[in-house]
Amino acid sequence: YFLIDAEIQNLPCPAECDPSLPDIIPWQGDRFIEIDGDGNIVWEWSTFDYLGLNEYNPLWVEIYSGNQNFDWTHSNAVYFDEDLNSVFVSIRNLNRITAIDYSSKEILWNFGQAEFMEESSFEDYFGFSHQHSSQITHENNLIFFDNGRDNNPEVSRCMEVDFNNGENADLVWEYVLPDSMLTLSRGECDKLQNNNRLISAGRTGNVIEVNPNNEIVWHLNAKDNNNQ
Repeated sequence: YFLIDAEIQNLPCPAECDPSLPDIIPWQGDRFIEIDGDGNIVWEWSTFDYLGLNEYNPLWVEIYSGNQNFDWTHSNAVYFDEDLNSVFVSIRNLNRITAIDYSSKEILWNFGQAEFMEESSFEDYFGFSHQHSSQITHENNLIFFDNGRDNNPEVSRCMEVDFNNGENADLVWEYVLPDSMLTLSRGECDKLQNNNRLISAGRTGNVIEVNPNNEIVWHLNAKDNNNQ
């Protein structure tokens, strides 16, 4: 089993901190953990060990009030691919998806907003923001849900990217959700065996299946005017 656990360390307040805040504040990062059937930890990886403290999103510093932990990474997905011998993690607050070599624990590539990372692996990240549900398809492509939070305009998408063994990133498919299904949090994309995609539109209560031509072939609406 793979899981995500919070980890907290007391570290210097970034430059964007309000001057009234202490010089040292609690940063909340993440540990990605693999446990066996008996609950023993057999593999783990911490953002504090592999990310630099200058790799942060100023937005989350500016809204930090000192009454809680500084929400540094807020990771929301971990996916292990046995064929690639790699772990893929979605670090929401950095607008980043990172590939990790399972054996060495070294970062293979970072895919996301270059302003929030020391070293960007790809020229383009196609503008995704606050993403969820990163995983690998049977073609070894990366598929994930782009919430689009704080983008201009804000749109939610399902995206599939060929990362070409870390050489370059190609957007091979995307589906832009209608405005009525915009969700700035939550959401999931799954590629089915028939090459359709199943998309959960987060807080809107919509689940749709779209074919390769981006036609909706199945639609579940679990909420009507925000009522069950």
